[in-house]
Amino acid sequence: MNLTSIAGVIPQKNIWVISPHFDDVVLTVGGYLDSLVRAGRLDTKAVRVIHVFSRSNYQARDPEGNRDTSLARVQMATGIRLLEDLNCLDDLLGHGRYDYELKAERECVVRLKGWKPGEAFEFPQGNRATFDREDREIFERVKQYSAGWLSQEDTALLVPLGVKEHVDHIIVREAILEAGDEMGRAARSALYFGEDQPYTGLADANDRQVADAFIS
Repeated sequence: MNLTSIAGVIPQKNIWVISPHFDDVVLTVGGYLDSLVRAGRLDTKAVRVIHVFSRSNYQARDPEGNRDTSLARVQMATGIRLLEDLNCLDDLLGHGRYDYELKAERECVVRLKGWKPGEAFEFPQGNRATFDREDREIFERVKQYSAGWLSQEDTALLVPLGVKEHVDHIIVREAILEAGDEMGRAARSALYFGEDQPYTGLADANDRQVADAFIS
């Protein structure tokens, strides 16, 4: 196969990963970042991680706890997930070799969004047609952030594709796209869409049709 070299996959110097949740950098673009490291090309890039939904009460395999939106629960879960994410990025990229920013929005579980019924993985599905008031307020804030992200020269914004329509991923994706449309030529950054996992791996034929329609 004729594969593009890792240096040519994303030519821009600045790599800004717009990550909905604490684990989405590794699950969506970890392979790309690991390939940069293995090829000795990480020093040619400036990596910045921007987490949008950083107020969390979610812990895997804890359905009862995930219904607890108290301050104590959010403090505990957010602290664990933040440190897990930083430790993982340190292992992947090296401590001090990336910038890290939190936008401090409340993630879907804190907002009491319900799981999509019958799914093998816990996540609340949604799209612009199903946004409630708080979703729309977050959307508008992310859209405001996006104007600054999109105005950067020599910058790649790595954005979730939104396979299976995790509502938080869709908020991020759609806010960035709408901001870009409104900015027109003032939007200078390049957009790259990552296949967000584990959702892409769980996608059925209908999910893939929805993703294909978005791409088209």
